[in-house]
Amino acid sequence: MWLFRWISIAALIIVILLFSLQNQTETVRLYFLSWSTGYIPLYLALFFAFAFGMASSLLISISTQLHTASQLSSEKRKRSKMEAELEDQTAELDDALEEARDAKKQRFALQTEIDSLKAGSSSSLGTSE
Repeated sequence: MWLFRWISIAALIIVILLFSLQNQTETVRLYFLSWSTGYIPLYLALFFAFAFGMASSLLISISTQLHTASQLSSEKRKRSKMEAELEDQTAELDDALEEARDAKKQRFALQTEIDSLKAGSSSSLGTSE
């Protein structure tokens, strides 16, 4: 892959050099609002336009990348907060389940005591007759 990239770059450089060498006699004058240049070679005008386009594209992509990184950071903070909330709720649920188990054990102990008292009172009633 790196070989293909270097071959592509070398071919692009050769094409640019050939273009600039063949267009040295062509001159143009650039105008922008109230600003203007003197006569410059066509290849320089095209090179500056290309460089300006590349720089603009780079700035736009950096801006987009920073915005995306900011959003990702925000989402990570939200995720951390939600995970902390989930851990808290899980702990609360575990505590509630433990309380429910304790209540069930107490209910079972009370039911056993009630049954033994009923059995004791019915046996004492049966002996008195």
